[in-house]
Amino acid sequence: MEEFVEIREGRARILAPNPILYMRRDGVYEPAWAPVFYNPRMTYNRDIAVLLSSVLLEEKAWSFLEPLSGTGVRGIRLLLEAGAEYGVLNDAGREACRLTARNLLLNKLDGRAAVYCTDASLIMLMLAHTGMHFDYIDIDPFGSPMPFLESALRVSRRGGILAVTATDTAPLSGTHPASCLRRYRAKPLRIGPSRETALRILVGAVARRAAEQDIAARPILAYYADYYLRAYFSLEKGARKADSLLGRIGVLRCLDEKCLEAELAEEYPPACGEGLWAGPLWAGRLCDTIVVEKLKARLSEAKYLQTSARIKRMLESLLLECTVNKPYIRVDRLSGALRTSMPSPRRLASYLSELGFHATPSSFDPRAIATDAPMSEVKKALLHLAGK
Repeated sequence: MEEFVEIREGRARILAPNPILYMRRDGVYEPAWAPVFYNPRMTYNRDIAVLLSSVLLEEKAWSFLEPLSGTGVRGIRLLLEAGAEYGVLNDAGREACRLTARNLLLNKLDGRAAVYCTDASLIMLMLAHTGMHFDYIDIDPFGSPMPFLESALRVSRRGGILAVTATDTAPLSGTHPASCLRRYRAKPLRIGPSRETALRILVGAVARRAAEQDIAARPILAYYADYYLRAYFSLEKGARKADSLLGRIGVLRCLDEKCLEAELAEEYPPACGEGLWAGPLWAGRLCDTIVVEKLKARLSEAKYLQTSARIKRMLESLLLECTVNKPYIRVDRLSGALRTSMPSPRRLASYLSELGFHATPSSFDPRAIATDAPMSEVKKALLHLAGK
């Protein structure tokens, strides 16, 4: 049986590990077992990367760096679909390097990208030392992106975009708080809006680490999906700009012992003696609504995205969630506390909208809503829908 098979993703044709050879007992493909990492579940992640870079970098000739490239599929799609002029693809695995080179040839792109086979941080420092800088850098590791962040910032171009993925959601969500403290220098929260807390810790950690190099890393799009966290940052050089962003670092504070309701506060550390909290974390907006509107407008024109419908749903939710900028509310837990039946989050959000509040089903959790309505109004609406 062939070890590699040809697949299509977007406009790209790539050779990837034959999934039949790396199946678990339950019949599910396990990409970590393959000699070169390729995860078809991350097509959504790569679709958004293609869409965002094509929208925000379209007015100039731009370059990218992917220091953990696997099969090279993301970089190939950036060249084919997003308008990138040149790219650098790197992976520490020799088999991955060979496969990336073959995939570039397969797509007739061998003259538009360089392939390296070394440590991710080392290649970024080497390129920065030679004076090379990139408009778009994508850090998509297995686990935390933090070990690669300093090197990525050094090789980034002023006005460029940095994308990071974190798959270590257990530490960030409070299951392993000591690991979160080591990697992100932050205290997580296991209850309440834990997924949003996790994302805000990641965004805050990137902003703080960038500020150490006098770089302002402003989040323009951040979201939770499947089993990972993803964030995009616009990078600007300048100590004053970095200081201004640091003013958005704060805490997420629970307003009751079960954390049914929480608030964001742009202050750190919290006042002595306060109850449940998490931080330091990003307390500002998790997206730029102008960027989200641009992505929505371009989405209908993007011919090769395989997850357009899912992207549209997320962008529509983010437009309201970012405007509200309040932690989401778990409808199932609130219903349990009120000892009543649970309405669908979509129905509850719709009813609150009819009352004049901003409300939307949350992009973080299918059981949650995001709203600017006071908790007292949310409870009244929930009880009304339950017939009480």
